[in-house]
Order: sequence, then C-alpha cells, then structure tokens
Amino acid sequence: ILLVGGVELDRFGTLSDLPPGTMFGQSSLFSQRPESDTVRVRSEAVLLRLPTSSFGTFAMQFPPALAHLADLPPG
Repeated sequence: ILLVGGVELDRFGTLSDLPPGTMFGQSSLFSQRPESDTVRVRSEAVLLRLPTSSFGTFAMQFPPALAHLADLPPG
C-alpha cells in the first residue's frame, strides 16, 4: 500500500501515477506468480509491505479482509 511518494504503474506499456492509498501486488499473493505489471518509484516513498510468508497467517485471522482483497482488480 502506497502511503506517500511518487509511484507509477506500467500496465502493458500504459503508464499511470498511483495515488496514496493504492494497493498493488495483491493478485500475486493469490496466484503465487509474479505480477504482469511493473511499479516504479519516481521519488522517495513510504509503503506498507506484507511478505508472502505472512499472508497465510493474515488470511486465517481476517477472513473479511481476505475476501475484500480477492474482489480488488489486479494491480
């Protein structure tokens, strides 16, 4: 989750700036495969990160949050 900073998303050659609060990379947690999109940091940024190894524990403790993540578009 991007908290602060300049970050851009490259989705199949189309670039877009990501606003603070944007979550990305969550689909790779479900698929266990790398994302097809590329995220580039353009300036200093602060991000919240959840390692794959912690995702299973999170999912078991917070099923509603897991359901919400599953409903988000890839990114």
